[in-house]
Amino acid sequence: MPKYRRTIRVYNRDAVLQSTVEATPGLEHPLAWRPSGNFIATSQRFFGPEFGFGGGVGREGRHDFVFFERNGLRRLEVDGQWVESPQAPTKDTEGRVTWGYRLVEMSWSCDSNILAIILRDPDGDTCK
Repeated sequence: MPKYRRTIRVYNRDAVLQSTVEATPGLEHPLAWRPSGNFIATSQRFFGPEFGFGGGVGREGRHDFVFFERNGLRRLEVDGQWVESPQAPTKDTEGRVTWGYRLVEMSWSCDSNILAIILRDPDGDTCK
């Protein structure tokens, strides 16, 4: 089974590559650049070996929020176990990995003090 990894690349206004985050398994699509410019926030899901991809030995079933510096270094991570929803990944009838919720959007406040995270249940309701 293939290994799914994402890479974040940072370019300047002239489209010149400034930095690259090392390929990281389980990174999700939504990301948010902190207005003060020092962090890029995104999330990372950890899958077990039965899914054939993901990362983090001993972290199967976790969903962390991770922060990268603009130079590409991973700086912080926050365990997402506080989400009130089933977290263990499962496979649907077509073999796709599903969770009890999905990350829809991340956004920083204009003063860089608050990071808002929007999660949705499979039926479309916002998680608590």
